[in-house]
Amino acid sequence: MTRVKITHHLLLRPVAGVLGVLLLAGCGTRTPASQEARLTKAAGVTSVSLIMPEGLWKDTKPFDDLKKVPVERLDGDRGARGLVRINLTGTQVVTYMKFLDASAHPGPGSVNRDNKQASVRVYEAIGGALDTITPARGAGDPAPEVLIDDTIGTPAP
Repeated sequence: MTRVKITHHLLLRPVAGVLGVLLLAGCGTRTPASQEARLTKAAGVTSVSLIMPEGLWKDTKPFDDLKKVPVERLDGDRGARGLVRINLTGTQVVTYMKFLDASAHPGPGSVNRDNKQASVRVYEAIGGALDTITPARGAGDPAPEVLIDDTIGTPAP
């Protein structure tokens, strides 16, 4: 008769593996149910024009993936308020939305970023615009444009 010696560390390996899987399942994001449909729509768009405060773009853009996207300073009233135009391809919008999702909807165990509120604001604005996109009817249809230009207060009487 052969005796098998089982040590404690051999018994703990399967338990550790199961715990690791459970911990990883709890990490990530609390992605809204609408995310996949929005990403699919974005992937089919030629370009999307974002108009927003330059600081908002800098605070919410992915560090590496979109660092070479040109930022166009606007003229007139919008430029005076610090608004810029960023033109993204559909696939760049997908990248941006995934990054915003991770920042705006952190799950348990994920890293909370300082830009959560800014990311929520941009995510909702772009997501709302993506929800309204319909297939192009002709070559002259304009590219989708997302304007994020909030103001505080009311004009003086």
